[in-house]
Amino acid sequence: MEYKKVRLDQLNFSSTPVRLYRSEQSMQQLKTSLQATGGPIDPLILRDLGGSEYIVVAGESRVKALTELGYRPDYEVPALIGEFDDRTALTYGLIENYVRSPLSAYEEALVVRALVKYYGMSQRQVTERLGKGEVHISRLLAVFDLVEEVRTALHEGRINLGHAAELLPVKDAPELQRQALAELLERGLSVMMLRTRVRELLGEAEGWIIEPGEMWVSKAARVAVHPAGRGYKVDFSFTTTAEFDTIVTYLRNRLK
Repeated sequence: MEYKKVRLDQLNFSSTPVRLYRSEQSMQQLKTSLQATGGPIDPLILRDLGGSEYIVVAGESRVKALTELGYRPDYEVPALIGEFDDRTALTYGLIENYVRSPLSAYEEALVVRALVKYYGMSQRQVTERLGKGEVHISRLLAVFDLVEEVRTALHEGRINLGHAAELLPVKDAPELQRQALAELLERGLSVMMLRTRVRELLGEAEGWIIEPGEMWVSKAARVAVHPAGRGYKVDFSFTTTAEFDTIVTYLRNRLK
């Protein structure tokens, strides 16, 4: 790619199946940063259309911030200019948005789905390009198996990706998803508490030995209380290491 300075009035924007916009707070932070440095330091990535016209492949938010700050049309920004086909150009733009912008989990999911669905990347390729784990990428893609109300709550930050993942066991039951979401928002359920509630909705409540809504341990686990000196000793048996971790975490939280 060629490095050169390009005027603001030579820049145009492309369209992409996923449009990610910065919040007002994020844009203000970007403007403050640009003012402090006297303009962008990192070069924009541009696509040469010929005739002194360029498409912004990566850096759209910086261009918009400069315009809103009142920079003149003839102000020159640093840029790397290359020849991109449509697919490569849009992929660059999506990844740049992902890396530079503070995205909600739902916006992350939109980027990941676009890279997989529109640009034919495998999940492994996406994890390598975005620097995220495969489990995280799988969870993001699974968001689109959930109802719109859940996706909206995720986008607005009212729930997190962990909550969304716990609703996947009822992905084929839209009304149960909505019911669990309503209770989650009303009661402020933690991820573990939501896991318990979903299991209850699936008919597993008869297996609980601990108060519903706090943790889940099967009846195969045993609890015994014995006199010990001036107090009592409580013995727990468990069936899996995960069950043991659940019990220990529960007790630690109760003792705080």
